Amino acid sequence: MKNNLKYTFLSMLLCGMAFTACDDDVTVGQEVNESQYENVTKLQGLLVDQSTNKNSSVIEMRGNVHSTDISFRLSKLPQKGVDVKIAVDEAYAAEYNAIHNTTYEVFPAANVKIANDGVFVLAPDDKATPSIKVTLNAFDGMKEDKTYIVPITATSSTEGVSFTKESQHMVLLVTDSRNKPSNFKGDGAVTMVLYFEVNDTNPLNALEFLTESGKYYFDHVVLFAANINWDPVKKRVYLANNPNVQFLLDNNEEYLQPLRRAGMKVILSILGNHDEAGVAQLSDMGAREFAKELAACCRAYNLDGVAFDDEYSDYPDLDNPWLARHSAYAGSRLMYECKLAMPEKIVSLYNLGAMYSNELEIIDGVDPGQYCDYAVADYGGAASPGTGMTLKQCGGMSIELRRGSGDFSEETARRKKEQGYGYYMFFALDPSLYGIQVDRLQSVCKGLYNEELKYPTHKYKKNSTKRIPVNAE
Repeated sequence: MKNNLKYTFLSMLLCGMAFTACDDDVTVGQEVNESQYENVTKLQGLLVDQSTNKNSSVIEMRGNVHSTDISFRLSKLPQKGVDVKIAVDEAYAAEYNAIHNTTYEVFPAANVKIANDGVFVLAPDDKATPSIKVTLNAFDGMKEDKTYIVPITATSSTEGVSFTKESQHMVLLVTDSRNKPSNFKGDGAVTMVLYFEVNDTNPLNALEFLTESGKYYFDHVVLFAANINWDPVKKRVYLANNPNVQFLLDNNEEYLQPLRRAGMKVILSILGNHDEAGVAQLSDMGAREFAKELAACCRAYNLDGVAFDDEYSDYPDLDNPWLARHSAYAGSRLMYECKLAMPEKIVSLYNLGAMYSNELEIIDGVDPGQYCDYAVADYGGAASPGTGMTLKQCGGMSIELRRGSGDFSEETARRKKEQGYGYYMFFALDPSLYGIQVDRLQSVCKGLYNEELKYPTHKYKKNSTKRIPVNAE
């Protein structure tokens, strides 16, 4: 039985590209079915994003021209020269949309240039091409509220080179961000994540923090928190929002979309709510159905994804088909199903409970590096990479601003950046406490970005879009 991976986040370390299983026991005198070993000997090709190892990549075009790098890889040394052709395959967009229930418009092939016209030859002792530059040129009529797809396909005329449907294709999902204010702080810059306690604080306050060079300080705004709840009548889980979260969603054009127009990602945190439901205790079916609900919510309210937090759940009823034993597997399954249901959205993790980034499990042959976009630690810690993840997908430090928990020194921030961590996290920004909080934010800014963070001059009260002086009552 061959393991077919969903191609949104196909990832295989090439030394492990053979995922096979045998359903029948072999007995003496029985003819051996050699097909179970075929993937071990096959020379298979794989097309991936160079930096993430994924065969999908989300691109925000900040200028009229944008370049990204992809790579073609083989499962083993070919022992002979291998030719490969990389090209835009517009017809594949329809298949991708059908599988993922999306309606992405095709980015015109005429506006896509692949280095060397997409023609490459691998030497007998090469398992991968060098970086292949793909250049996108903006086209007339691009719209900021649309996602465009660039479907790319690899082919080879060399005898013996084969592909699975999933490994042969990759996609670039492109949005037009040319007219959006920028929070771009340099190539490879650490991504700044801010968890807002929305019961107390207006997320619009993230707009008031600018670096000395005029860049927005925060990159991701996480709304803490929506809940996974248990319906005792219908005997199923559902997404529940308290009045503070629902207010922001109902008025998202005023309170959330300004953040997105500033280039920030707006993410909905999901955690338990003192009942049987929990993000790490759903059955496979329960995870699949709840992921569909989360995807519908993110698309309906134009959010950028979800962040899971395994807290505040009671023991599940194991006789209910929606629920399962509390485990890292169940949490991993939910993240996987979410990435499958909304490949263009962020699926992130706050390390707690049964869900830690370094303990996430391979689901249906897909490693955590493909379905977990990034993870942050609890206060004072750093996240560790799981299978298929790198430090670029991990938070180097998490800081609780009200209590001062966590290391907010400039020296630590600089060291974490140099070590290769890709994220930093703050929790509970509060304008009434700027007197002690801003110093902490400024120290980290200097360490991560080598520039000063301006003291905010204005603020927003809760449930208000009126911008007032920071010292106003």
